[in-house]
Amino acid sequence: MCGRFGFNVNRQRLAECFGLDLDAVPDLTPRYNIAPTQPVAVVRQVGEKRAVAMMRWGLTAAWSGSRPLFNARAETIHSKSAFREAFAQRRCLVPASWFYEWPRDARGEMGKRAFMLARRDHAPFAFAGVWDASDKGDAVAVVTCAPNALMVPIHDRMPVILQPDAFGLWLAPDAEPARGLLAPRPWDDFEAVPVGSYVNSTRNEGPDCILPAAPEPTQGELF
Repeated sequence: MCGRFGFNVNRQRLAECFGLDLDAVPDLTPRYNIAPTQPVAVVRQVGEKRAVAMMRWGLTAAWSGSRPLFNARAETIHSKSAFREAFAQRRCLVPASWFYEWPRDARGEMGKRAFMLARRDHAPFAFAGVWDASDKGDAVAVVTCAPNALMVPIHDRMPVILQPDAFGLWLAPDAEPARGLLAPRPWDDFEAVPVGSYVNSTRNEGPDCILPAAPEPTQGELF
């Protein structure tokens, strides 16, 4: 699953990383705790160029009622009715600087300490996304897949993260080659850092969301 992330990239860096014309890149406010139903920046192919658009995070399928579908499973995205057409025709990139995940215990209950997952060099990256139009405007879902070695101790799903050399393939008109990108890959350049409880509430925003968690006390310190 991918249900919370952050974005803090200036216009110049965004244009360089995503192959955008600088003049067409808007000023984007840094966000530290983006949650479903909120607006997110996406990059999509428009003719021969890539463009930035703001979309609501969470598609609404006819059968889902008002419940937004903010993740799309890689294993079924090409066949599930909610995403099949979007995958075939409307793939996009969702720029991110980090994302959060909360481990679950043996009973499936979510823990109180989140991990922030980001590149060690702090460079931006992209989630694979699909988008569609709705009566509330354009909306996007982030594609997820099975976990890799870094994610296995944390969660049983992870977002499909695309490196720059895969952006063109994901945005190209032909969807079939893009299916080859929908698999877990090693994240040798990523790290998982536990953060404090401030990020747990979607009402909280700002740099405090990514402050490292205080070390847990050792057995001797409990008494």
